[in-house]
Amino acid sequence: MSMHNLSTILLTSKKLTDVASIVEGTTTGNVNRFLKLWYEVNYSSIGFDMKSALAANNSHKKWFPYLKGSEYRKWYGNNDVIINWQNNGQSVKEYCCSFVRGEEFYFNSGVTWSKVTSKRLSFRYFNSGFCFDAGGLYIIWKKWIQF
Repeated sequence: MSMHNLSTILLTSKKLTDVASIVEGTTTGNVNRFLKLWYEVNYSSIGFDMKSALAANNSHKKWFPYLKGSEYRKWYGNNDVIINWQNNGQSVKEYCCSFVRGEEFYFNSGVTWSKVTSKRLSFRYFNSGFCFDAGGLYIIWKKWIQF
């Protein structure tokens, strides 16, 4: 591809921000208190595959899948962390050092990647049912956003 063709593509193509938004997730402020690996807790206390925050809250489950940045994975993976999001994240929200961001997008499917990496950038698809971290950014296509 010539530089002229590349320049034309870059100048005439839509910007990522025209079709999608990048969303940063939660910083718990206390990883040991609020995050676990899914096999560290009673399996029946984990709410897998929730389609909305309302469904998660109504499930009366304590733990929910949580996307962190984590190590390099291509296309899919790093789905082993859970967060205490019982009662719509009440204990996280009440904790002095936590910052809850992107909550309106929790439990939607999407694409994530690690904010910091020592290897190549790798995007990973995830199904609905996840909350996400500040280190595992989330992209939402604007057609999913309700205006």
